[in-house]
Amino acid sequence: MKALFDKLLEKFGVDATVSGKPARIFFQFSSSKSWDSMNPIITPVGQIPGGQYLYIGPAELEIAAGDEVRLGDTPYIMRRCEVYQTQEGPIYRWALCALKGKEVKWGYRP
Repeated sequence: MKALFDKLLEKFGVDATVSGKPARIFFQFSSSKSWDSMNPIITPVGQIPGGQYLYIGPAELEIAAGDEVRLGDTPYIMRRCEVYQTQEGPIYRWALCALKGKEVKWGYRP
């Protein structure tokens, strides 16, 4: 299963930088309708814009919440990270990401 996933990642993935390391990943916008996506997240530097992105990457590349993913010039921050594992070991790692350092144009919403 791991070999198949690695072939799919190589063929259909995109080039990115994950915590300063080059990697081939799947990265897609997630239009979640969950309660989480309706609640704004306010940080000391402003509100994180709505919308999350799904990261799926190689099992060998360890990731953690707070790590940065960069596609071209656009940085994203990982919020939640998990590893998908089977009996043969880890197959891939996934994370939910958000745009890094952007403020929402419509301002503050409590």
